[in-house]
Amino acid sequence: MIKSLKIIARILIILFCIFTLFLIVKQFLPLEYADNNSEYLFENLFFLGFPTSLLLTLFFTLKEKDGIGMTIGKIAITIVVAVGFILMIGMLALENMCDWSTERTIFENKQNNSIKIVDRSFGCGATDSGAPTHTIFRIREITGYFIWATKIDTNTIDKSKWNRITKIAE
Repeated sequence: MIKSLKIIARILIILFCIFTLFLIVKQFLPLEYADNNSEYLFENLFFLGFPTSLLLTLFFTLKEKDGIGMTIGKIAITIVVAVGFILMIGMLALENMCDWSTERTIFENKQNNSIKIVDRSFGCGATDSGAPTHTIFRIREITGYFIWATKIDTNTIDKSKWNRITKIAE
């Protein structure tokens, strides 16, 4: 029983590390969630997995034979990691205030329909009093959960490789 709990704790720690690494990498790459459901799924897994792994790790690292200094050190490290987690929650909450929304699909790639050129708007909802900013993006669906979104100039594309979906306003 204890061995299986240790395995679960280690798996949760590995998942936490993967999620944390993903959050860091996501800041530097044009990788985005495919939709709000994908984002909510990721956040729920992260917010449930991390506290569980933290508690199980503390539970399995505290030993009766540890001295008072070692016990205090382990508890202090756990508190520092927990504070870091709370800061991550705050960053995720701030990150979700403003977001890109796909307004319309302009072109679809003839060879691969998971690649599209779309008009996207960026706004902050109720926290922003201005109109959203519109930009044209090339979107490639990586999986059902993630997309790769890069800005593109439609004047530079080879239009013979694309099917027009909607008429662009003049």
